[in-house]
Amino acid sequence: QSSERSPTDTLNVTEMANLLNQLNDRLNKADIVDVKRVDAIRHEIAKGTYEVNPLRVAEKLFRFEQTLYH
Repeated sequence: QSSERSPTDTLNVTEMANLLNQLNDRLNKADIVDVKRVDAIRHEIAKGTYEVNPLRVAEKLFRFEQTLYH
């Protein structure tokens, strides 16, 4: 068996590494928080008009906990 690697294998790995690096860079630059939504909620809280839906909060917490344990 030869220990030499074919140029195709190296090229594919290099291309994949470059693509992963590009994706990582794009993710690092992306806004994770919806700034407009946060501002709108802050405005509603300041006006005293923000309403919490307890059922929606409970459902989201339940789904989040499921992801932690499954």
